[in-house]
Amino acid sequence: MTYELKFFKTVVSNRKAVVKVEEVSDKWIVYFQNDDHSDFINSFKAFGFWVSKTDTINPYHVLGTFPEDEARKVWENISPRLKTPDHVMKGTIPDLED
Repeated sequence: MTYELKFFKTVVSNRKAVVKVEEVSDKWIVYFQNDDHSDFINSFKAFGFWVSKTDTINPYHVLGTFPEDEARKVWENISPRLKTPDHVMKGTIPDLED
């Protein structure tokens, strides 16, 4: 089975984000990037988003899903650019044998 991942840089709620579109499952995953001095991180912790610290230039990122109204805002931001993603990954998932 083949898969395709598309990554779009966009702004959601006035914050920089990377949206990953999985062609296999049509699932939208939004990664927010921000620094450790922002209330943005704490507010998203309160909403139940998963937050982790990394050693990259952007030391914190938020991974989560949106309610429908917020998801529509994400769609409005990236839909004009769906033909030109910032990055595309393609590959093959090997078939599992019994």
